[in-house]
Amino acid sequence: MTLYSSLDLPIRDDLHAAHDAAWRELAEPGTWWSGAERLALAGTARNARTDAGVAEGEAAPAASELPGAAAELAAALGAAPGAMTRSFFDERVPERLAEGRWVEAVAVVARSVAVDTFCRGVGLPLHAYPEVVPGTPSQETPAGLARDASAWVATIPPGTPEGD
Repeated sequence: MTLYSSLDLPIRDDLHAAHDAAWRELAEPGTWWSGAERLALAGTARNARTDAGVAEGEAAPAASELPGAAAELAAALGAAPGAMTRSFFDERVPERLAEGRWVEAVAVVARSVAVDTFCRGVGLPLHAYPEVVPGTPSQETPAGLARDASAWVATIPPGTPEGD
């Protein structure tokens, strides 16, 4: 069953497919986090929004213990994204959290918050989290990463074979 199959609201097929994929992938191992850790990131963000009074719903179960800097990131990004300043980043990366883990954590939280916010916007209860998919993070760093003054993290520059 897909996320919105029982809903009487017309939802575009592409949006429905994107939310289904995003939700399913929360529980899969990523590049730097296991499926359980990715769910813990999403759950920490959801709980922070609930605690801050900006979202309603049941507390998300903690699926895995997170390093302190990752939990701080997920909570801040989930409930108060304005806290994402360069100094917030610099206080955590790389001494407390590796850059690649930061990047993936931001992506996981952003995707989970987007789906939760959509549900809230159309009057649906928040989705239950999927079951953890076992596996090991790949820990593969993309080729061609470079530092650029406009970004906090190394990126793949446009105009390079990796960036095209």
